[in-house]
Amino acid sequence: MLVSSSSYLITKYFEPYSVYTRKLTARGVDVYANRDRGLLAQLDPRKLLETDFIAVRPTTTLGELVEVFRHATRNLFPVVAAGGRLLGVVSLDSVRNALFDNAHYSTTQVKELMKPAPAVVGPNDDLEHTLSLLDRYGAWALPVCEEDGRYLGFILKSTILARYRRQLILESEA
Repeated sequence: MLVSSSSYLITKYFEPYSVYTRKLTARGVDVYANRDRGLLAQLDPRKLLETDFIAVRPTTTLGELVEVFRHATRNLFPVVAAGGRLLGVVSLDSVRNALFDNAHYSTTQVKELMKPAPAVVGPNDDLEHTLSLLDRYGAWALPVCEEDGRYLGFILKSTILARYRRQLILESEA
């Protein structure tokens, strides 16, 4: 068994392709081209949804927002209407300067501070598409909404890639 295992590892090191895939590789065919798509397709986007972001209303004042910031574990906040429809997002980084101006705590509202989400994805959207949107906009998170605009949560690039990596390890062990 030791000789067999050693010869397999040495052979795999010098010739990573099998007898069957070597000819395809020599012709320029990437035998692993659809592996990434296949692994991403196995992941359920709904299970990757992060729902621990604290939603705020557009009429929330800056002073109230500061209190939300104090108790939050995230630095991104969805701004939602009364029916749960996503209106925009507020990030701690984008309002940092306003936080140090106490005069505006009672007069400035979130609707004046929020920005539109760079993109919105649906709960059943293809993860390959979601990753391309995250890359295109240089974002680490995108809001997930139903077709009617109702906010569900965020999908994070790090969550997708961590789950993809776990799936890759599981598949390679099988």
